[in-house]
Amino acid sequence: MASDLDAARATIDGLMTSLGTEAQIAREGVKFDPPETGPWFRPFIIFGETFISTKNGRNTITGLVQISVYVPSDTPGMGTMITECDGVRDLINRIESSGVRFAAPSGPQPPRGEETRWLERVIDVDFTVDEIVT
Repeated sequence: MASDLDAARATIDGLMTSLGTEAQIAREGVKFDPPETGPWFRPFIIFGETFISTKNGRNTITGLVQISVYVPSDTPGMGTMITECDGVRDLINRIESSGVRFAAPSGPQPPRGEETRWLERVIDVDFTVDEIVT
């Protein structure tokens, strides 16, 4: 079986990199020091169920990407946060890239935990990717 899980991760990482903002990206499993000022992102991929696709003998893997958007808590107003969230949502809104199909993203939601030095909003988007069964 040829797995496309890493291809999905690489596609999501590539899309985040292509945002074209000054924001840094915290990658899972890589040491990261948040910037002193300015926004940053943390994508988190949750792979879900796999089901048999009737198209060309493939398995379809579902998943969810949770993208946390951070801006310094002393940023006046929510304008910067909304601008950064809009950029993320526009980037992944109902597109297909390198075989990864994204659904419509959620609006930015506050996190479940306490906000500290950073204001955080979370955007969720479901995705699917096919893997070829050999």
